Amino acid sequence: MSTMLARDWDSTAPLRRDVKFLGRLLGQVLISHGGEELLNTVEEIREMTKSLRQSYHQEIYERLKERIHGLTPPLRGDVIRAFTLYFHLVNIAEQNHRIRRRRQYRRNEEEIRQPGSMEEAVHRLKEKGVTVEELKEKLDRMSLELVMTAHPTEAARRTVLESHHRISQLLEELDHPLLTHRERELLEEDLFNEIAILWQTEELRDRRPTVLDEVMNGLYYFDETLFDLLPEVHEELEEVLKKEYPQERWQIPHYLHFGSWIGGDRDGNPHVTPEITYETMKRHRSLVLRKYRTALYRLMRQLSQSVHCAPISEEVAALLEEEELLPPEERWLIPHEGYRRAIRVMIEKLERVEAGKEGGYENAEQLLADLRKIESSILRHHPKGHFVRPLRHLIRQVELFGFHLATLDIRNHSGEHEGTLAEIFRATGLAEDYPSLAEEEKVSLLVRVLEDPRPLISFIEEYPASVQSVFAVFQMIARIHKEFGERAIQVYL
Repeated sequence: MSTMLARDWDSTAPLRRDVKFLGRLLGQVLISHGGEELLNTVEEIREMTKSLRQSYHQEIYERLKERIHGLTPPLRGDVIRAFTLYFHLVNIAEQNHRIRRRRQYRRNEEEIRQPGSMEEAVHRLKEKGVTVEELKEKLDRMSLELVMTAHPTEAARRTVLESHHRISQLLEELDHPLLTHRERELLEEDLFNEIAILWQTEELRDRRPTVLDEVMNGLYYFDETLFDLLPEVHEELEEVLKKEYPQERWQIPHYLHFGSWIGGDRDGNPHVTPEITYETMKRHRSLVLRKYRTALYRLMRQLSQSVHCAPISEEVAALLEEEELLPPEERWLIPHEGYRRAIRVMIEKLERVEAGKEGGYENAEQLLADLRKIESSILRHHPKGHFVRPLRHLIRQVELFGFHLATLDIRNHSGEHEGTLAEIFRATGLAEDYPSLAEEEKVSLLVRVLEDPRPLISFIEEYPASVQSVFAVFQMIARIHKEFGERAIQVYL
């Protein structure tokens, strides 16, 4: 096999195998639910569509239309559900196959670079003569923000998403080359049961989702994937750069960020109130704090170094003085395990953040500082050139996600702002009919008001409810900035 790129490498055989296997399991589920009639109907329609895809014939098309139009309840509904579930299973198989191909490329990365991968991109840049200085300058300027939205066509329940995830995991486990016959049978049985349960599960809610339902659906992706994936993307780029430019030291800036409109998009949605937006950010923080606590508990189990073998730094020793936050029975019991004692204190301070108690971290930067103190102390006695990866990973996560998880964009209709300004300017005598002013006059008035340090409003209660509603949004933003940090909301559209 050649050289740097092998675009025809690999085949779709494993994917076809998985699709066929999942289709067979689904067929067994259909027989158990609707008997041979349901399975035969689904297979008949599938074969006709397959024939049309391979070679179009008007006669087959007309027969297909007639067959579908002739379906009656409840068979019609079951056929629709069967194809929906089948395509979900195919999508899962395709996603797993992409991961499989990626791993295969990584196994052979000395010979092959996957098209479109970071390895290929950085290697091409080096081949084109891009200097280290040019590359660092581009990296410092690079910024990519992906925004989560509650798309009206994405109505899948979290229950269904979690089932898809379990099917994906089981399918991945079946790829393990050392499975025994018994282990394979058990995995196949688990897959069948998961598909059977999914068939009996309502795919859509029986009510319109609330804004907070949409928020929780968005948070699912952070919980299951994005929270761990984003740091790995940054770390992978750093590793690729070190491989191509081994003589350089690389510090990758946080170029990849996530934002969200869910819970902040008020434009045309009266259900997105300031209270809902605040609750949205509370749920963001609750998830990220839980993730941090889980990671710290894992680190506490791992970092068992004794001060007799590897003394802790003065900074970590100072952190131990905060053990008084904990009652004696909740402190780490072994006094010479300094890192475990320190991490137990950090967990307590995170719990106090969520509970709103005194003594907790005031912001994510304080948590980050404590993590860096621990890493710096460990590296003083750790083998040179090595680091504790879970700790480094957690540091990167805190840098990326803070206490806010994802930046919430606030969107509002411009008409609400113009109406609010019109009421304020009318009440203060600055403009009797602000909307009717020419654009230049509006700009001139706004500039004059912004340059004047005196407040325009003394008692917001004197204004109509529409004006108070707009002001409540900005009061909410100020509160969120104070409690969650300014990164929590950075955009107002």
